[in-house]
Amino acid sequence: MLFVIFYVYSMIVTTEASLAKTASCKLPQSEKDFDWEKVPKDNWYQILNVGDILDEAVSCFGAKNFRKTDFGGVYDFVVDVGNAKQHTVEFKFHREGLNRYIRYRDEANIYYKFPQSYYSDYKSYIIVPQCGFKGKHFLWVLTRTPSPSATDLIKITTVIEKMGNEWAEVPLYMSGCPALDGNNYMDV
Repeated sequence: MLFVIFYVYSMIVTTEASLAKTASCKLPQSEKDFDWEKVPKDNWYQILNVGDILDEAVSCFGAKNFRKTDFGGVYDFVVDVGNAKQHTVEFKFHREGLNRYIRYRDEANIYYKFPQSYYSDYKSYIIVPQCGFKGKHFLWVLTRTPSPSATDLIKITTVIEKMGNEWAEVPLYMSGCPALDGNNYMDV
């Protein structure tokens, strides 16, 4: 069932990508590239998202095993579908410039046309801004625990505010990850 959801979502994203006009959305300016090798390999939980259809359908997303490649970077995207079931998919990102990446799917030879960036202190958070269809702004925030501390949330908020008003005004929603705190659902 989850793979059907991913397939339909991928088709929507791909269709939208072919029609994409992202002129009204610009990724924040970055002074340095994301260092894929500095990211700890263990679990990262998506605690904040924009509440899109996929975020509503899945209780918790996660990531682990970040690593640098010749073309950019890759990580394992973990999806919790409830009832102690999870699925892992390898996400590959091709570097298009300074801290600018697009997702690539080998099996379909598809490049998603919407660029994204990564901002991290490599200890407690990863923030992923992405431009989408018709200029929509997306933000995903991952932390090392499903329930981050107030200090971590302040760091995250400060980074997003520095990205500029168009990013600081994006509505964010809590994911289902905090409800899983202590369950170590991503342990394989």
